[in-house]
Amino acid sequence: MKRFLILCLSLTAFANATHKITIKEDRVEAGQIFHLQLQIPLKELPKNRSTPQLKIRNDFRLLGLDSAKNPMTYEALTTTRVGHRITVDTAQVYTFQVKAPQKTGQFDLGSLSWKVKGKQSIISDNYQVTVSRPYSAPALEASMTTSKQRVYVGEQFGINFELHSYENCISVLGSNSVDFGNNFTSYRNDNLKTESKDFGYHESLTTIPFAWWLIPNKSGTLEIPPVNFTYSSMGEPKTVKEEKQLNGHTFTSTHTSQELVEKEAFTAPISITVLPLPTRGMPTDFSGMVGSYKFKASFDRTKIKIDEAITLIVNISGDGAIGNITNPKLPDLSDFRWELPEININERIEDTKVITTKDIKMALYPRKAGTFKIPAITYSWFNPGKKKYETASAGPWTIEVE
Repeated sequence: MKRFLILCLSLTAFANATHKITIKEDRVEAGQIFHLQLQIPLKELPKNRSTPQLKIRNDFRLLGLDSAKNPMTYEALTTTRVGHRITVDTAQVYTFQVKAPQKTGQFDLGSLSWKVKGKQSIISDNYQVTVSRPYSAPALEASMTTSKQRVYVGEQFGINFELHSYENCISVLGSNSVDFGNNFTSYRNDNLKTESKDFGYHESLTTIPFAWWLIPNKSGTLEIPPVNFTYSSMGEPKTVKEEKQLNGHTFTSTHTSQELVEKEAFTAPISITVLPLPTRGMPTDFSGMVGSYKFKASFDRTKIKIDEAITLIVNISGDGAIGNITNPKLPDLSDFRWELPEININERIEDTKVITTKDIKMALYPRKAGTFKIPAITYSWFNPGKKKYETASAGPWTIEVE
């Protein structure tokens, strides 16, 4: 019974021992090798012990164990009744060579254990290691997608960006001017709405939907060129030595310095298929517009006197070419004289499209009294969503002039 009590006390003493588990490196980087050290003071080192075993988890890889033959000297801070003092002690050091996983974040490395007097003893069951992204790796990754892979000539589609930033990314400075070339007409979205998702440990994914809208100007396989983003990141740590003179003596000190570095991240180019407009079913008065459109035309009144004017009001809106809408073909208006029309073009963002609206106002003066028939005004476009041509019509009108 006494012997069993002594064994229990020895195991309890080790459980309360002042062993230390440390990592030699200042920083553990993804995919890189680091060294985990177990230090046990010699005075607390149990007899009849086995070699410590490290059972790893979470994609860490154990490469080897180095058990120092000679104990290592280290300094320990102890507390006494009169204050603190530094004592020098020696310890047995076990060094495990480990390779970190490719992912970043804080992970449970695994458990440390050994056998003491034939019984399994846990030294540490859950050792947390923070894995950082290497400073040499890009701190920002940029990717680009399109809202459609197949479009028609003149059809509007959007470009989306994803910015994957890591720990050493300090700030995203933005994108330089983008040249999409002569194959596209482009429109920049100045009212960006971003969506961010954090993955922990200073890693996030920012989505920028419909940052640009493009309209292809020709058919075929067209390439959207890479888009670059500038950002600032922390550079590689550098050890800086400084020498100072004091009372004729030279003192050398070292410290670690890091500088901000400006870098660029590029998206991969994207190829899209641009289809020509079908010739079958194309109206003779086809406006050339591609998209979903609305057309209205009316006169402000239909009864006037010979010295008065009537106003033709036309409204066209659609999500095709941005800032550009062709005029409708007007019927024969030889019974009237007219002034140059007043034209207003406006653009607005509606959901995931840019809607262009064109308002036309034209004053018509009758050349003589009588009753006049003004034929209907039609407007046609190609609707890529329905893959067919559509036509809207307004009129005809009867105008009475006294």
